[in-house]
Amino acid sequence: MQYNASMATRFDGKTFGAAKLAALDDQVAQFQERVGRVPTILSIFPYEDTASVLYTKLKRQDAQSVGMKYATQPLSMKEDIDVWMRAVQEANANPKVDGLIVQKPARGEFLKVTGKSKEQYYSWWSAIVESIDVSKDVDGLSPHTLLELARLSDRVNRGTDQPHDSLDAVVLPATAQAIIDVALEAVNNDVETLRQKKVVLLGTSVIVGRPATYGFWMLGVEAEMHGSNADPAEVLPSADIVVSATGQTDLISPKWIKDGAILLDVGAPKAEFQAACYEKASFYTPVPGGIGPVTRACLLENVLKKKEW
Repeated sequence: MQYNASMATRFDGKTFGAAKLAALDDQVAQFQERVGRVPTILSIFPYEDTASVLYTKLKRQDAQSVGMKYATQPLSMKEDIDVWMRAVQEANANPKVDGLIVQKPARGEFLKVTGKSKEQYYSWWSAIVESIDVSKDVDGLSPHTLLELARLSDRVNRGTDQPHDSLDAVVLPATAQAIIDVALEAVNNDVETLRQKKVVLLGTSVIVGRPATYGFWMLGVEAEMHGSNADPAEVLPSADIVVSATGQTDLISPKWIKDGAILLDVGAPKAEFQAACYEKASFYTPVPGGIGPVTRACLLENVLKKKEW
């Protein structure tokens, strides 16, 4: 069957994300009734980084829209790392903080503001995220969170555990969870149908590609993850679902896309699929307005997953 753009479902991330947020109202009310206060998120962010400031604003708006408290703590990237570590440790120890987020500044902004090297940037960031208490890691930043996801998915892969029917009790980094939620939406939320699909993910980052792969494995879905050295012409033609999260604009050509494929684009600010790919798709996510709005909703869902009432 030949597909074309008029037949493909163009996913509306804003509407989908809004529906997820609306569904949180009851959960927030139940939390407040049991705990005696509303769920609280603390966001520590570098105020010199424009993107971090914007993301913090958008996340705060989402949190407040469902009745959550979203506290912020702006810090300068020029501050000694001990200042950042102390802020994280204080949040870890605060029983009224249910979720902790540290906004990662763009590398270029960090280097410009601090005058430090690329190596120092990575070292600085690693030290901070390693100090986040796993029980409050709603953004999936801690390496300990990733290790636990790898362990759980490996047990399913080896047949030690049965595949999960849902990930309602599992905390994935928000973008990774959004990818899986949208993949399920593309197959009418039928996990058995999803299990008949082959997923190929381009991009191996520790907050998108890897945890999304682990999430698919936990659901019993065949998924392959490929890095920057992979040849798309070799790995994509057999994929029923293609997830692209490489940061490379217009990376994927329609000649590598199977007719009727599901295309999930995690590109920002520009699309990673060439426009002609949509003519062969059955379902696709636009950029912007696709995965992004869903990601913010998933972050808030993680707050309620993480907190043991």
